[in-house]
Amino acid sequence: MQVLYWSGIALCLVGTFGIVRAWIRSSTEAKGFTHILRAGAFCLGLALSVGYVRAWKAGIMPFSGAEDSFALLGFALIIAALYLARLPRFLGLCGVLGGTGVLSAISAVFLPERTLPTLSLGNALVFSAHVLVLFLAIASFVIAFVSGLFYLLAQRDLKHKRFSQWLRLLPSLEALDRVAIRSVILGAVALSLGMISGIYLAHSVWATNWISDPKFILTTLTWAWYVLLLVFRGVFGWRGARFFFFMVVGFFLLMVTFWGTAVLFVSRDASYAIREVWRFAWIWS
Repeated sequence: MQVLYWSGIALCLVGTFGIVRAWIRSSTEAKGFTHILRAGAFCLGLALSVGYVRAWKAGIMPFSGAEDSFALLGFALIIAALYLARLPRFLGLCGVLGGTGVLSAISAVFLPERTLPTLSLGNALVFSAHVLVLFLAIASFVIAFVSGLFYLLAQRDLKHKRFSQWLRLLPSLEALDRVAIRSVILGAVALSLGMISGIYLAHSVWATNWISDPKFILTTLTWAWYVLLLVFRGVFGWRGARFFFFMVVGFFLLMVTFWGTAVLFVSRDASYAIREVWRFAWIWS
């Protein structure tokens, strides 16, 4: 499985590099490198599927640790890159997503693995759906972030009348806005489903104090941020740089949430985490 996994990473790396190179040169070579990226995604997906089956046979809940989380995130980002690769003017966004996905897949190898015991079949299916919709939400928000970042950079150049070469390689501001808002809506819906399934698992299956759990607190803050952005856009007509600035800020909150839930606060409740922070501050004061 390791050979298959690293082969997928290598193919994705070559495909992403080739797509970015073709985008910069405005050449027609991107289609061939897209096939390479697709082959790499297939190898990664196959490796993750084999790992899923092996975990089940070993009595371990799949995708329950930081290592699996980052591998699955990398795969989701590469799938999102393949979706954008269909549009020639979005090859730059495709390259950013593909490169980020490769880095996430590589970093997964060096992270500690934490596993949960296998649940009953019904709850295990709920947990698998919970994980998948959460990573769909993250991939959607990443697409929105990259689109928003390109929007802000392009708008700044247009405002100062700097018509550089890279600006001509980007999609129009309207196209970037359309992709970003659709991605935010999809991400918000997927995150809502992930929160509902997560509350069910925490309350009914694991019987934990989920209200004070950092995972729940951080996820709720992230969800509220993106929902408020959609409300302000729909009700108050937020458009342009202001909307995308706050969307970029929301992405950094999303990254704090992901790193906090995947690595930092895996098994701690909020009160314990706060006590640890205060103890650390007192020692160094």
